[in-house]
Amino acid sequence: MGAQNIPIGAVSIHFKNEELTLAELGWSIGETYWGNGLTTEAVAAFLHAAFTHFPKLHKIYAKSDQRNIGSWRLMEKVHMQREALMRQHAVRRGEWTDQVWYATLRSEWENQKH
Repeated sequence: MGAQNIPIGAVSIHFKNEELTLAELGWSIGETYWGNGLTTEAVAAFLHAAFTHFPKLHKIYAKSDQRNIGSWRLMEKVHMQREALMRQHAVRRGEWTDQVWYATLRSEWENQKH
């Protein structure tokens, strides 16, 4: 919440199977709050919570428009690895755009300092 108790963004996780072994992570934050580390901190905390509370969770991935450098740099800051460049994979504002996909495995997350 912002200074006036107004939400400034969100982080979400969507499990991709019934076994809860694969999940997609997403986030959004108001432009006013870009560049100050809030989203990086929130995403890192969310990764920690997800791997801590879902013991079967094996992999978390996230994706971004390739032009959104801030988003894929955030993924790198939280130690996600780039896995793919999906060419013209999504339509954004009526235009086909490339997406970058990043992921982290439980074993990689466990080997990091928290």
